[in-house]
Amino acid sequence: MLLRAIEATNIKTLLPLGDGDISRIAQKIWGNGVLRDSRKPGHNSAHMFRFCLRKFLRFHSKFKVQKSTHQPFVQELDRFSEYNRCRGLVPGSIESHRQKAATFLKWYSLRSNTLARLSVRHVDRFVAAKRGDGWSGATVSSAMHALRIFVRYGHTQGWCPNIAEGIKGPYHSRLGSKPKDVPGRRW
Repeated sequence: MLLRAIEATNIKTLLPLGDGDISRIAQKIWGNGVLRDSRKPGHNSAHMFRFCLRKFLRFHSKFKVQKSTHQPFVQELDRFSEYNRCRGLVPGSIESHRQKAATFLKWYSLRSNTLARLSVRHVDRFVAAKRGDGWSGATVSSAMHALRIFVRYGHTQGWCPNIAEGIKGPYHSRLGSKPKDVPGRRW
Protein backbone atom coordinates (compact mmCIF):
# COMPACT_ATOMS: atom_id res chain seq x y z
CA MET A 1 0.00 0.00 0.00
CA LEU A 2 2.79 2.40 0.91
CA LEU A 3 4.68 1.64 -2.29
CA ARG A 4 1.54 2.46 -4.29
CA ALA A 5 1.32 5.80 -2.47
CA ILE A 6 4.96 6.58 -3.27
CA GLU A 7 4.48 5.67 -6.94
CA ALA A 8 1.27 7.69 -7.26
CA THR A 9 2.69 10.82 -5.68
CA ASN A 10 6.33 10.47 -6.70
CA ILE A 11 7.31 11.26 -3.10
CA LYS A 12 11.05 11.58 -2.44
CA THR A 13 10.80 12.66 1.21
CA LEU A 14 8.07 12.11 3.77
CA LEU A 15 5.84 15.18 3.91
CA PRO A 16 2.94 16.01 6.23
CA LEU A 17 -0.32 14.90 4.62
CA GLY A 18 -3.95 15.24 5.70
CA ASP A 19 -7.14 13.33 4.94
CA GLY A 20 -7.77 15.40 1.81
CA ASP A 21 -4.29 14.60 0.47
CA ILE A 22 -4.78 10.89 1.20
CA SER A 23 -8.15 10.87 -0.60
CA ARG A 24 -6.60 12.60 -3.63
CA ILE A 25 -3.86 9.95 -3.76
CA ALA A 26 -6.48 7.17 -3.55
CA GLN A 27 -8.47 8.82 -6.36
CA LYS A 28 -5.33 9.04 -8.47
CA ILE A 29 -4.81 5.28 -8.09
CA TRP A 30 -8.43 3.98 -8.19
CA GLY A 31 -10.36 6.86 -9.79
CA ASN A 32 -13.26 8.95 -8.54
CA GLY A 33 -15.62 6.04 -7.81
CA VAL A 34 -14.00 4.88 -4.57
CA LEU A 35 -15.93 6.97 -2.08
CA ARG A 36 -16.70 5.67 1.40
CA ASP A 37 -20.06 4.00 0.60
CA SER A 38 -19.22 3.00 -2.95
CA ARG A 39 -19.90 -0.48 -4.36
CA LYS A 40 -17.52 0.03 -7.28
CA PRO A 41 -14.47 -2.20 -7.81
CA GLY A 42 -11.49 -1.01 -5.80
CA HIS A 43 -13.57 0.45 -2.99
CA ASN A 44 -12.23 -1.94 -0.33
CA SER A 45 -8.66 -1.57 -1.54
CA ALA A 46 -8.93 2.21 -1.52
CA HIS A 47 -10.41 2.13 1.99
CA MET A 48 -7.57 -0.10 3.25
CA PHE A 49 -5.05 2.13 1.45
CA ARG A 50 -6.34 5.25 3.22
CA PHE A 51 -6.32 3.40 6.57
CA CYS A 52 -2.72 2.14 6.16
CA LEU A 53 -1.34 5.44 4.90
CA ARG A 54 -3.02 7.35 7.74
CA LYS A 55 -1.51 4.97 10.35
CA PHE A 56 1.92 5.21 8.71
CA LEU A 57 1.81 9.01 8.73
CA ARG A 58 0.63 9.11 12.36
CA PHE A 59 3.48 6.82 13.38
CA HIS A 60 5.97 9.23 11.81
CA SER A 61 4.14 12.33 13.16
CA LYS A 62 3.41 13.44 9.60
CA PHE A 63 -0.38 13.22 9.64
CA LYS A 64 -1.98 16.67 9.44
CA VAL A 65 -4.95 16.66 11.76
CA GLN A 66 -7.78 19.03 10.91
CA LYS A 67 -8.12 21.61 13.62
CA SER A 68 -11.60 21.45 15.07
CA THR A 69 -13.54 24.63 15.61
CA HIS A 70 -13.58 24.23 19.37
CA GLN A 71 -11.81 21.74 21.57
CA PRO A 72 -12.88 21.95 25.21
CA PHE A 73 -10.26 21.53 27.93
CA VAL A 74 -7.45 22.15 25.43
CA GLN A 75 -4.97 23.26 28.11
CA GLU A 76 -5.53 20.02 30.01
CA LEU A 77 -5.06 18.04 26.80
CA ASP A 78 -1.81 19.87 26.05
CA ARG A 79 -0.47 19.10 29.53
CA PHE A 80 -1.64 15.47 29.17
CA SER A 81 0.28 15.17 25.87
CA GLU A 82 3.39 16.62 27.50
CA TYR A 83 3.02 14.16 30.38
CA ASN A 84 2.84 11.28 27.88
CA ARG A 85 5.93 12.62 26.09
CA CYS A 86 7.80 12.61 29.41
CA ARG A 87 6.65 9.02 29.98
CA GLY A 88 8.50 8.09 26.80
CA LEU A 89 5.52 7.23 24.61
CA VAL A 90 6.09 7.29 20.85
CA PRO A 91 4.50 10.21 18.97
CA GLY A 92 1.74 8.01 17.51
CA SER A 93 0.68 6.81 20.97
CA ILE A 94 0.77 10.36 22.36
CA GLU A 95 -1.53 11.55 19.58
CA SER A 96 -3.80 8.51 19.93
CA HIS A 97 -4.22 9.06 23.69
CA ARG A 98 -4.88 12.75 23.09
CA GLN A 99 -7.53 12.08 20.41
CA LYS A 100 -9.32 9.50 22.55
CA ALA A 101 -9.37 11.82 25.56
CA ALA A 102 -10.45 14.72 23.32
CA THR A 103 -13.39 12.71 21.97
CA PHE A 104 -14.62 12.10 25.51
CA LEU A 105 -14.02 15.71 26.56
CA LYS A 106 -16.03 17.07 23.61
CA TRP A 107 -18.92 14.82 24.62
CA TYR A 108 -18.51 15.71 28.32
CA SER A 109 -18.32 19.47 27.67
CA LEU A 110 -21.94 19.38 26.47
CA ARG A 111 -22.91 18.20 29.97
CA SER A 112 -20.53 20.13 32.21
CA ASN A 113 -17.95 22.89 31.96
CA THR A 114 -15.68 21.60 34.73
CA LEU A 115 -13.75 18.39 35.22
CA ALA A 116 -14.28 18.69 38.98
CA ARG A 117 -17.79 17.18 38.52
CA LEU A 118 -16.62 14.23 36.41
CA SER A 119 -18.03 10.90 37.58
CA VAL A 120 -18.04 7.26 36.54
CA ARG A 121 -21.68 7.75 35.58
CA HIS A 122 -20.58 10.25 32.89
CA VAL A 123 -18.10 7.71 31.53
CA ASP A 124 -20.77 4.98 31.50
CA ARG A 125 -23.16 7.26 29.59
CA PHE A 126 -20.40 8.09 27.11
CA VAL A 127 -19.73 4.38 26.53
CA ALA A 128 -23.46 3.72 26.02
CA ALA A 129 -23.67 6.61 23.53
CA LYS A 130 -20.66 5.41 21.56
CA ARG A 131 -21.91 1.82 21.53
CA GLY A 132 -25.11 3.25 20.06
CA ASP A 133 -22.99 4.99 17.42
CA GLY A 134 -21.53 1.61 16.46
CA TRP A 135 -18.22 1.58 18.30
CA SER A 136 -16.84 -1.95 18.67
CA GLY A 137 -15.76 -3.46 21.97
CA ALA A 138 -12.13 -3.04 20.93
CA THR A 139 -12.61 0.67 20.20
CA VAL A 140 -14.41 1.27 23.49
CA SER A 141 -11.78 -0.68 25.41
CA SER A 142 -8.96 1.33 23.82
CA ALA A 143 -10.73 4.63 24.49
CA MET A 144 -11.32 3.69 28.15
CA HIS A 145 -7.63 2.83 28.57
CA ALA A 146 -6.60 6.29 27.34
CA LEU A 147 -9.32 7.98 29.41
CA ARG A 148 -8.21 6.10 32.53
CA ILE A 149 -4.67 7.47 32.05
CA PHE A 150 -6.03 10.98 31.45
CA VAL A 151 -8.19 10.88 34.60
CA ARG A 152 -5.38 9.43 36.71
CA TYR A 153 -3.10 12.25 35.56
CA GLY A 154 -5.90 14.80 35.92
CA HIS A 155 -6.40 13.78 39.53
CA THR A 156 -2.71 14.39 40.30
CA GLN A 157 -3.15 17.87 38.81
CA GLY A 158 -6.29 18.60 40.83
CA TRP A 159 -8.59 18.77 37.79
CA CYS A 160 -10.89 15.86 38.55
CA PRO A 161 -11.83 13.35 41.24
CA ASN A 162 -9.99 10.05 41.61
CA ILE A 163 -12.30 7.85 39.54
CA ALA A 164 -9.68 6.16 37.31
CA GLU A 165 -10.16 2.72 38.88
CA GLY A 166 -13.91 2.94 38.19
CA ILE A 167 -13.36 3.45 34.46
CA LYS A 168 -13.74 0.01 32.95
CA GLY A 169 -13.91 -0.87 29.30
CA PRO A 170 -15.60 -4.01 28.05
CA TYR A 171 -13.54 -7.18 28.01
CA HIS A 172 -11.73 -7.41 24.69
CA SER A 173 -9.49 -10.11 23.32
CA ARG A 174 -8.29 -10.98 19.86
CA LEU A 175 -9.34 -14.53 20.68
CA GLY A 176 -12.94 -13.41 21.07
CA SER A 177 -14.09 -15.15 24.23
CA LYS A 178 -13.34 -14.49 27.86
CA PRO A 179 -11.11 -17.13 29.52
CA LYS A 180 -12.95 -19.63 31.70
CA ASP A 181 -12.36 -19.55 35.42
CA VAL A 182 -10.09 -22.43 36.39
CA PRO A 183 -9.64 -23.11 40.12
CA GLY A 184 -6.12 -22.30 41.24
CA ARG A 185 -5.20 -20.39 38.05
CA ARG A 186 -4.75 -16.62 38.01
CA TRP A 187 -5.33 -14.73 34.80
